[in-house]
Amino acid sequence: MVLLVLVMTCVVAPASAAWSASKEPATVKLTAEDATLEITFEGGRKLVVTSKGTKLPPGTHLVKSVRLFRKDEEGRVWELRCTQQLTTLQSITVAPGQEKILDTGKKPIHFDYFIWPNTRNGALHVLFRFTARGGYGEVYYPGAILGRKVPPMPAYRITDENGKVLAEGRLKHESTDVGTYSWPVPAGLTGNCTIEIKPNMGPFEWGPVSKQFDPRPASTR
Repeated sequence: MVLLVLVMTCVVAPASAAWSASKEPATVKLTAEDATLEITFEGGRKLVVTSKGTKLPPGTHLVKSVRLFRKDEEGRVWELRCTQQLTTLQSITVAPGQEKILDTGKKPIHFDYFIWPNTRNGALHVLFRFTARGGYGEVYYPGAILGRKVPPMPAYRITDENGKVLAEGRLKHESTDVGTYSWPVPAGLTGNCTIEIKPNMGPFEWGPVSKQFDPRPASTR
């Protein structure tokens, strides 16, 4: 009797092979010619997008994080990093043969602000929260990264109606990449105040942040 042993070999294709299997991939482009967007999808796959375009299989792709790159006049590469609040960039859906255009990197970074006068233990405080948002509402760390060096949070300065500096320093970093500061209002202060923040954004365009506010709670005005 002859015993035959059948050995089966299973070849597992790499993940990148599955990506390239589509016969009609879509093309994803950036409108900003001087920017590069690196997208990391759920599962660890990456896609580098420029104004020249790159291929992406049809379907809905869940996004884990994005990194936006831009060079300065000296040729150094700066980075903005979004790892948490992706908002409308949390997924990318493309159809076969579609050309999808992303405006990421074209519009200036916008700083949202939240100012809340409140009373704590009988003392007046004003809570400030600042968020750096891109064109799709995605939240970036509020500072451009050069190499591996993460910059400190933006500097802030609070002045009264006459321009006198009442407080200055750096915002504190929340886990959601939001900069915060709780300011104890000096006793007897009257009139409006102004807070200004100055982030280090490298070559990225951003809207200057200078906001006038009334330090008194709305119920006491």
